[in-house]
Amino acid sequence: MRIKKICPVCKKEFQAQYHKSWKQKYCSWNCYVKSCKNQRHTLKTKEKLSKKHIRLWKTKWKDRKAKTYNKKCPVCNKQFKYKLSYKRKYCSQKCYLEDIKIDTTKTCLYCYCKFEVTPNQYSRKYCSSKCKRKYVKENSEKYKLSLRGLQRCSKCKEIKKVNKITRLSQFYKDRSQNCGYSCACKDCDRIEDKEYRHKHPEKEQEAQRRYGRPNGGGVSKKVFGRIKEKHHWQCAICGKTEPFLGQYWIWLVQDHIVPKSKGGAKYSKNNIQPLCWDCNLKKSNKILS
Repeated sequence: MRIKKICPVCKKEFQAQYHKSWKQKYCSWNCYVKSCKNQRHTLKTKEKLSKKHIRLWKTKWKDRKAKTYNKKCPVCNKQFKYKLSYKRKYCSQKCYLEDIKIDTTKTCLYCYCKFEVTPNQYSRKYCSSKCKRKYVKENSEKYKLSLRGLQRCSKCKEIKKVNKITRLSQFYKDRSQNCGYSCACKDCDRIEDKEYRHKHPEKEQEAQRRYGRPNGGGVSKKVFGRIKEKHHWQCAICGKTEPFLGQYWIWLVQDHIVPKSKGGAKYSKNNIQPLCWDCNLKKSNKILS
């Protein structure tokens, strides 16, 4: 199926395909190029261009890229050549450093030798990585304390013990740090948690509803076995006994008497009853009398 349209450049009728009708505006490629020139629009990026686009782009800009221009250096007053795509002000890097007035020579903090630096590496303090490691080991406080199994807290600024066993150490483990432990001690982290809970009580209630145990108690396999004994290993609704050998399930399943979505306790003993698979699906989130 084709649709008739009018080209906005040559004002001729042309037939566009149905699946391209909302996209197609021009009758040919030449009309599209003319519209771009009139509207002073540049072509799209090279990645999205088709072969026709690339050919036209190359023929249009090939001559400009090949041209070179002469220019004077503001420091040494020498002429040098540069292309349109690469804009330069200085003939070399030495003239650039002289104009900026940066001292490229520095002294190493460990071996006291002199070394040259580029402007991008102006913040360097050591001549090599070996000197940096030796200087850090000799003068850093962290390294001295780590030899004795100690670390300074970043908040309370007290020196405390560190141990691989989290139960004995006073810092939590943190793999993102180089030392392997968190910067703050356990006591400071606990104080921050209490302050955050005091300021945001709503988030604590949501966490208790999702993951917490509001009424206490945990339902493990042993506890659920005792609940089954009270019900004589039978379903609380239909009365079938366990095991169910003729069906695709065998054992009874835990079910919440008051569902979690309606404020029921998630891990309490009194809120759980044994049900078979079919009765649990039929009950869903209802409260039965």
